[in-house]
Amino acid sequence: MLRRLSLLSLPIMLLACNTLTPATATAPTLAPTIEPSAQPATEVPPPTIPPEPTAIPGWLTYHNAMVGYSFDYPPEAALSTSGVTGYPSEELPAGLGPGQYIATLEATYAEALCAGIELPSASFVLWAPDDKGGRYGGPCGVTGIGVFDIRAEHSPITIDGEALSLKTTRLYEVGTDTLVDEFGTVSLSDGTRFTFVSHWQEHGLTYEDFLADRALILQVIGSYRADP
Repeated sequence: MLRRLSLLSLPIMLLACNTLTPATATAPTLAPTIEPSAQPATEVPPPTIPPEPTAIPGWLTYHNAMVGYSFDYPPEAALSTSGVTGYPSEELPAGLGPGQYIATLEATYAEALCAGIELPSASFVLWAPDDKGGRYGGPCGVTGIGVFDIRAEHSPITIDGEALSLKTTRLYEVGTDTLVDEFGTVSLSDGTRFTFVSHWQEHGLTYEDFLADRALILQVIGSYRADP
């Protein structure tokens, strides 16, 4: 049984996160007293991952010229983005106040440092590499998970021609096989980070609803491509 994890990326300090969900959505609240459909670990299907980035007919495209990438997403998903959220305190230049330095960073990194989509039972976030401003835009995605039994698995995934390993983490009520939540993470070699997280409970949905949204998110991740 693990206590509390924090998936924060250096050098981001303990700053308030600009969540990448629309105003009507909230970050996942893990509530072990709410029991979704119980899923034994042996019955959880592995992710279905598209082998190559694919432009999907009828989908929309998000393009970030500053960082240099695009991804496709379904039209029913809500797109959300955020920019500069803070900086390491020791980085403040001499002669500049915090507000002045934030304004400088916002002018330098004028496009989104975090971008993602929101679906009814899951959300997806892409976090820019640190050397392209990501260090000023986080944390993005999962920031804490509470007290649960944690079981993880790794699955192969190809993103923009790069063979990687997707880590999927599932949270269970302590000492049981009652699935509470699930999230996945994968990073490119250049430091680009992808995260998806479930929130079927908050919206009164089921794990089966999440599986459908997870399949869409994996297609979104598979459609990512670095722009020339």
